[in-house]
Amino acid sequence: MTGVGAVDALQVLRRCGFGGRRIFGDGGNTVTLHYRRQWRGVADVVLVYAEDDAEAYRAHDALDETDPFDLAARGDLHEEVLGTVVDVVAAVLRWPVPEGWRGHFSP
Repeated sequence: MTGVGAVDALQVLRRCGFGGRRIFGDGGNTVTLHYRRQWRGVADVVLVYAEDDAEAYRAHDALDETDPFDLAARGDLHEEVLGTVVDVVAAVLRWPVPEGWRGHFSP
């Protein structure tokens, strides 16, 4: 994703089937952007804290949607990546299609 900025990278996530929402802090300000793509039985989650601070995970879809940070403590992670928004998005988009989706359209 050479030459792509953080905003552009997040737009690519949306075009690739990720839904996005904001997580607000106590003062009502946005503290995290939460992106999620659902496969059958598997979820890809991208958490953005700042342009240079993001993380992503792939895990079985038993996620507590009210607490996406719970994912970091899971023992059943299939993939995990940390870095800048651009680097994390690029890595997530390189992850292989999960097993069971081989003959199906991606979301």
